[in-house]
Amino acid sequence: MNIALACFKYSSAKTFPQDSVRLAEELHKRGHRVTLYCSVIAEGSQLPPYLKVKLLPGSSFTNPRRAGKFIRTLREALKQNPPDVLVAFNRIPGADYYYSTSRCIAATPLDRFAFWKKLTFRYRFNIGLEKRVFRSGSKTKILHISAHQKKEYQTAYGTPDNRFFELPPDIPAGCGRPADAEERRERMRDELGINDNDFLLLNIGNFQISGADRAIAAVASLPDAYKMRCQLILAGSGNVRATRRLAKHFGIEEQVRFTIIDNELNDLILASDLLLHPARGEEAGTAPLEALYAGTPVLASVAGGWAKEIVASESFLLTAPFRQTALNRALRLLLSTPAKLEEMTREAVALGSTLDLKRRFEFAADVITGEITK
Repeated sequence: MNIALACFKYSSAKTFPQDSVRLAEELHKRGHRVTLYCSVIAEGSQLPPYLKVKLLPGSSFTNPRRAGKFIRTLREALKQNPPDVLVAFNRIPGADYYYSTSRCIAATPLDRFAFWKKLTFRYRFNIGLEKRVFRSGSKTKILHISAHQKKEYQTAYGTPDNRFFELPPDIPAGCGRPADAEERRERMRDELGINDNDFLLLNIGNFQISGADRAIAAVASLPDAYKMRCQLILAGSGNVRATRRLAKHFGIEEQVRFTIIDNELNDLILASDLLLHPARGEEAGTAPLEALYAGTPVLASVAGGWAKEIVASESFLLTAPFRQTALNRALRLLLSTPAKLEEMTREAVALGSTLDLKRRFEFAADVITGEITK
């Protein structure tokens, strides 16, 4: 088959655009011809030699206008070289498949002080594209990441069930529990200066979405006997200055550290006693699965997704709606009950050894090539 992938901006430094290349790799292994259409390729990005890349003009003063121009030029390019299948990684009306990792715009509440955003051209442009992709009359099939995401789109647009294909979870290469997990755990804790009697807590992802502020408040709420033994590492991105001010406000600035997500993340997970993941939404990603896959227990909010796996591991799942007091109580309970934390660790190790987290792109390729249908 001749398969076209469309991604407005490609960057090998970001997970979402990388998915297009990982899908291309799976399709290429099966003998299909794959072309990636982009408007922008970020500086320093690397693309595999087997992947044909076509840059389309999309220059303009604003992102929505650039995206609109890209969509128009893409249509013209595909008329010249019609593919068998078009897979879009952005909202592109008329695509055969849309690889959707984002929340439904129509279902995402705006802050009461940000109601004016609905009046902007950016908002109206993006929700217009979303409506054309998801409305009941569209034929675009949706490769989506969660049942909650599907429910939001169906509530907003009435998209029929037979157009949705839920992708299995996927985690980055290098994750999991290696044979030398204990040695790597000890080495990382030594590097961080974490004693055996200390607690290392980890929060992964965008600070706002992953609930870094909630994690800070929970640590600050602990009795001094436990609070002084805690170190909280925020691994991800966000407003470091504001988050540091928040930690200072709660009096725990010396116990909160910041780091980026890099190739040492799995060792950091192995070194941690608990993933503290009071996320605001499923956009927080696969952090709970990465932790369980490495054998690290999780304390999470149900809004962060992966409830089935968290419950199966005997880790701690907070029900909706989120309450800070419930998170505070749960963290205090776990840190004051070593036997419970040890049991959760054993269960996480047991579940992690059974998780199949490497089939997302195989499944997506099966759907795109017609091997899986509804």
